[in-house]
Amino acid sequence: MMKAFAAAALGCVSVVSARRTIFDKYHEFIDEKMPEIRDDAQPLIDEIEQDLHDLKDLVHEKADTYMSLFDDLKNRVKDDLVYDQPSLAGNEVSSSIKKSTMGCLVEQTIYDNQYIETQVTAPAVDFLSDYVQQTEHLKQATQKHKDLVNGDAPPTVWTCDNREPDGSP
Repeated sequence: MMKAFAAAALGCVSVVSARRTIFDKYHEFIDEKMPEIRDDAQPLIDEIEQDLHDLKDLVHEKADTYMSLFDDLKNRVKDDLVYDQPSLAGNEVSSSIKKSTMGCLVEQTIYDNQYIETQVTAPAVDFLSDYVQQTEHLKQATQKHKDLVNGDAPPTVWTCDNREPDGSP
């Protein structure tokens, strides 16, 4: 049995050596042919590289063209903005400018023919980053709660019209 095992082991070693020699021959063949393959492929590689540079230049040129068209369109819209629409508003009765609880500027104009024009402008700095507005809100809330605790403020019946102390919704 030992002889059979030794023969099998010797057979495996010879197969492994044969494989190793096949792979070595394969690598030698590739190493010999690689300079020739590179030389044959170099014009194609150079052409692809040139095409990529041309594509890059074309993309940048198109982007510049589209940006100039966009800028022209933006300027044309500003220039062509005409306020020749007939006004639905009558005579101005009252006008108010308030700041909402989230920092939006609310301009409201009421006319005598029941036409109401409201323009809401978002703040330049959002509420989460506007620490001045947050401080004002906390001071207002603190004062309101102090008044409620001390009994200085009458109990408020909350409705949709008076949700906030300053009257804004």
